[in-house]
Amino acid sequence: MQFGLRTLIAIFTATAVVCALFFAVPLTVEMPILALIVLLTPSVWICGACFARQPWRAFFLGGICAGWLPHLCLTYCALYLAMVCFSTSALGQLDAMTQTYRVPLRLAIAGGFLLPGLIATLGGLCGMLVQRWFGPQPAKKPDAETSKLHEPYLLLESRVTPLGTHLTP
Repeated sequence: MQFGLRTLIAIFTATAVVCALFFAVPLTVEMPILALIVLLTPSVWICGACFARQPWRAFFLGGICAGWLPHLCLTYCALYLAMVCFSTSALGQLDAMTQTYRVPLRLAIAGGFLLPGLIATLGGLCGMLVQRWFGPQPAKKPDAETSKLHEPYLLLESRVTPLGTHLTP
């Protein structure tokens, strides 16, 4: 499989941004960015279900069906965590935990925020497979022998006339 240079640069840029977001940015900056991603994801799925065609519509509908419950659980947990963090002095404890368990904590946060999107993507792939296997079959082309579309026609005076029915002057 060959990739274009533009595709490879886009993949490497996306990978670099994700790594920077999860490991280089402070936790107080990372959490709002991940929350914004979580809040914008349902609009992408719903717009895809409304405006996509054939297998892509099945993909987005499968993603909505599979991803709404994990997204709702994530939203509830994120709101609960925000209330706990801002109501007490938990931010200081969070900074101490960040110093002690830096990589596992960040991976857990990233996994928690991105898991609903992964589940929705798997549900979308299942929707595409179901549409491909059980969807409407493409129309078959008629055979040349049984079709009347392949009779010889003659163009005479700007109109189509079956061959043999025209009069010669």
